[in-house]
Amino acid sequence: MHICSYYKQSIMYRFFLIIYLLFMLSPLSAQSSGGSAYEKAEQAFQSGNYQEAVNYYNMAIEEQPDFAAAYFHRGSAKFKLGDEEGALHDYNKALEIEGENEEAYFNRAAVKNRMRDYEGALKDYTAIIKIDPANADAYYNRSYIKYLLRFTRNGILEDLNTAIDLEPENDKYYARRSFVLSNTYDPEVGGVNYRAALEDISTAISLSPQNADYYKKRGMLYFEEGKNLSATQDLNMAISLNPEEPEYYNERGLVKLKIEDFRGAAEDFTKAIGSGKEKEYFYRNRGIAFYNLGNYYGAIEDYTKAISLINNESTEEAGTDRYKFILTNAYLLRGASFVAINKAYQGCDDFTKAVELGERRASNYIKKYCNY
Repeated sequence: MHICSYYKQSIMYRFFLIIYLLFMLSPLSAQSSGGSAYEKAEQAFQSGNYQEAVNYYNMAIEEQPDFAAAYFHRGSAKFKLGDEEGALHDYNKALEIEGENEEAYFNRAAVKNRMRDYEGALKDYTAIIKIDPANADAYYNRSYIKYLLRFTRNGILEDLNTAIDLEPENDKYYARRSFVLSNTYDPEVGGVNYRAALEDISTAISLSPQNADYYKKRGMLYFEEGKNLSATQDLNMAISLNPEEPEYYNERGLVKLKIEDFRGAAEDFTKAIGSGKEKEYFYRNRGIAFYNLGNYYGAIEDYTKAISLINNESTEEAGTDRYKFILTNAYLLRGASFVAINKAYQGCDDFTKAVELGERRASNYIKKYCNY
């Protein structure tokens, strides 16, 4: 039984989705007054003593209740402390005092995004664009919010195109557009426009040739196009630039699975697992390699680990499509592994679970192996 067809998992969930969350810490356009309390707050913030900074910002605000910069920076300190509601309150207050401050809008949008208030974040980025139509980062970040809100492909690309027009040397804009192009349907080509996506990520690489993640992304685009040699070359480059990143070994292992280099694939998945970052798909993928090497017991052990990791996730996380796909796949493949060692009764239990999770193919295995 050949199981290579089951290895592929969507890169949608692992692809480049980095939102602008780094808070700008320079003073607002408001006067940097507030006396020694404000100065001590700034020093504490820069030193990473965020609670101490909050205390001093409190004193500065008591001295000057309309001190916008103090509210702004206190919001940043609160965010660093994990107080998202408090940060939001302070950014609101800063904007009440200085209604057209782009930094405050940026930071508030980032907080809203973290809180999954995507509509609110969209409004804040739009407000920035109204204040400064040439703010490329605002278009860039708004494109991501549009993606999360399931805007049309053209609506998302419109913002990215504008960002690129404004800053044509910014590599991250091309990388983001490549992601959108590789994950949306292009009516002009009747499918995903991988050629355009490859052009954009290649441009990003030319602008930032030491960015390992860009090589990984281009490698996986080549992988999607069936250009396995080019995919392997790019993943090798990613690993050479950042040999500590387990995802790169995992992705290269997927390419090796596709070309049926199961031993090489197992080695790469083992390296990913050895990083200390336990990911359910690392184990699921190595299980596939082990199965095809005839190491059925090793495969069962890995599928069991993958299932355990998913079941230990929070209810919210475990219920996502990504986890459901991997969980269903792991039950199906573990069932096949049990059958391979003549333990059909255990395999049938797994096939039944896979069917319950929506895996129709498992029904065929039940018909074949479970009529006893």
